[in-house]
Amino acid sequence: MKNILYKKEFKWLIIIGALILFWYLFTIFPIIKFNDKIIFLFAPEKIVDRKSYMGRILGNILIKTEFGEIKLEHFSNVYVMYNNLARVDIEIFNSGLASHNLIVKEIIMPDTISIGFLSNPNRISILALDGQEIDISDILLGIGKIYLEDTKDVTEIIIEHSPEFITLIDQTQIHIGQSLRSLAGCLHIFSNKEQWMLTHGYGILVKLPGETKFTRYKSITFKKDWGEFIEGELFEE
Repeated sequence: MKNILYKKEFKWLIIIGALILFWYLFTIFPIIKFNDKIIFLFAPEKIVDRKSYMGRILGNILIKTEFGEIKLEHFSNVYVMYNNLARVDIEIFNSGLASHNLIVKEIIMPDTISIGFLSNPNRISILALDGQEIDISDILLGIGKIYLEDTKDVTEIIIEHSPEFITLIDQTQIHIGQSLRSLAGCLHIFSNKEQWMLTHGYGILVKLPGETKFTRYKSITFKKDWGEFIEGELFEE
């Protein structure tokens, strides 16, 4: 009788152990999707936090976006939130485990960047450049972040440092003094308009053609590619 009870208990222990093992394997090998791309991960961190965790790509993955392609090689690290790809950090690009050919508004992105994603729909929402310089219509600007929100018709480019002077096509002079250059400004590129807007929390000094003195503006609007000055909002202290 004791042997029968022992066998039954042992059988249940095996079943319970198998269920625990199955749960463990199901948890640490999650499957996520990016649009129609299925991505297999190895993610032990999911045992601790099922909502947000780091995981490693199993196999080589090519992700297609509206701005270009992102290649993630085997065992590259990614951040996941609510079973959606949320972020690929700059360290993965530095390590050579990831690469891309992203171009935003005809602006070629640096090889090493951090990329953040939205989940519904799956798309790029933010690019972090950490102050790297990029060529924006023949002007080199040190860029912090680029915001690509789905609900807006504007790309917001956070400028961390820039030339002291920028001259528009009509010879309007934009002066960003040393004290302002250390603070972030923002270049807005509109999707449905042939114009850009430059803003700065501490104002932008502007001298229009024919003027002899600089005037401080909160924001200025001009034609795309550093074209002619259109209008500006005066800075009020």
